[in-house]
Amino acid sequence: MHKISRIKESKRKNGRYHIYMEKGEGEEYTGTVSEDTLIKLNLLRAREITKEEYESIRSMEVIDQGVHTAINYISYRMRSRHEVFSHLKAKEFEDEVIDEVMERIDQLNLLDDLQFAEAFIRTKRDTTGKGPRVIRQELYQKGIDESVIERAMQEFPDEQILDNAVKLIEKKAAHFNNESQRKQEQKLMQFMMTKGFPTEIIKQAIDIAEVGQSDDDEWESMVHQGEKLLRRHTDSDGKVDRNKLKNALFRKGFPFELIQRFMDEYTE
Repeated sequence: MHKISRIKESKRKNGRYHIYMEKGEGEEYTGTVSEDTLIKLNLLRAREITKEEYESIRSMEVIDQGVHTAINYISYRMRSRHEVFSHLKAKEFEDEVIDEVMERIDQLNLLDDLQFAEAFIRTKRDTTGKGPRVIRQELYQKGIDESVIERAMQEFPDEQILDNAVKLIEKKAAHFNNESQRKQEQKLMQFMMTKGFPTEIIKQAIDIAEVGQSDDDEWESMVHQGEKLLRRHTDSDGKVDRNKLKNALFRKGFPFELIQRFMDEYTE
C-alpha cells in the first residue's frame, strides 16, 4: 500500500497538482497530475492507495501529459491527425499512450482532417501559386487519406486552377523575353509542371495569356541570342562556322526564316 502524504498545487501550471507519498520517515515526490485525474481517482491527503491504483495514477498522468502536449501542438495552427501522431511519437510517448491521447483529442473534437485539408488547400491556392498536383502531394505527405483529399479539392475547382495558371504564366513570361517563342512556351510549360499544374490546363493558360512575341520582338530575341552564338562560333581569324551557328539557333527554337535572315545579315 502507498499513502499520500501531501498534495500541492503547481505554481507554474494551472490545474496541475504535485503528489507526494510517504516513504520511511519522510516523503517522496510521485508525480504531477491534472485536476481531472485528481477527481477521477479521488486522491486525498492521507489516503492509502493500492499498488494497482498507484500504477493507474502513473498511467493516467502519462496520458494527461500526452493530451497536454497534443493540445499545445494544435494551438499554434490546424493540424492533421498524422501530424499530431508524429509529434507525440517524436516526444517518445508509447504507442498505447498515443492511442489513448488521440481518443481523448477526438472526444474534444480538436482534429478534423477534412477541415484541415480544405483550409490547407485554400491557403496554398491563394498564396503560393502552387497547382493541384503539388497540393495533393503535400496533403498526402501530411497523412491525409486519398478520399479526404479528393473531397477537399473541391476548394480548388478547374476554373480557378485555370485562372491561377494564367496569372502565374503572365508573371513568369517576362523572364523569357529573350527566348524564341517556341523556347519561351517550352520553358513556361516546364515551369508550370513543376508548380503542379496539369498539361492541358497549362496549354489553355498559355493561349489565354497570349504568350508570344510580335515579329519585331522575336527578331530582337533572334539578334540577342544570335550575336552571342556568333561570337562563340567565330574563330580567331574571324571565320564563322556557319553550320554550327545555324544548328545552335535551331536548338534555341527560332524559325527557319529568322535564322536565314540572321545568317544573311550578320555572317556575310
